[in-house]
Amino acid sequence: PDGGGRVFNCLLNGGAFSDMRARGLHGIFVMINDNLLAKVADPFFLGFSLHQRSHVVMKCMTRRGGDEKVGLLCSEDGNAHATTEDGVQRVQIVRRPRVIETTEFPAELAQKLTLDTDYEYRCGALGQYFIKLHAVAHIVKKMERRWHGIPMHMSFFDPARRVLRHPAPRVKNALRLEQFIG
Repeated sequence: PDGGGRVFNCLLNGGAFSDMRARGLHGIFVMINDNLLAKVADPFFLGFSLHQRSHVVMKCMTRRGGDEKVGLLCSEDGNAHATTEDGVQRVQIVRRPRVIETTEFPAELAQKLTLDTDYEYRCGALGQYFIKLHAVAHIVKKMERRWHGIPMHMSFFDPARRVLRHPAPRVKNALRLEQFIG
């Protein structure tokens, strides 16, 4: 599919989720990348996920180096919510989690250290999730509007010269469109 998140659309529209519900399943383990070393359906992760009673749980790791090729789990400002309590109005900015692709994260920020010599952005997203089935329809609905462009280095066919052309190293000459969870 076109991006890790589109797997949900495929499963939902293909009838797999209806089948899962009919079988009495409550959640699924999803791995959206090609990590040969990953522990598929890691029992510790699944047990932790069930214990958390959350709709979506993401497996993460502590980055050991600023050049590790993992997405970074960060938070971004969401919507402001106003509440009134005892006649006093309070405004709260709700922060929401977001994974930023390693290719899009500025290198100087990826290398930035705290005073404790730890990486400021140290939470690496592994692309492994436990998701409750009832949350899937909401995820799919939200993702229908969220396309993400990733600059790529791609060889291409030049029809005028009838040859395969290779761009200079590090030149991003193409855009891959994907949909992500989230």
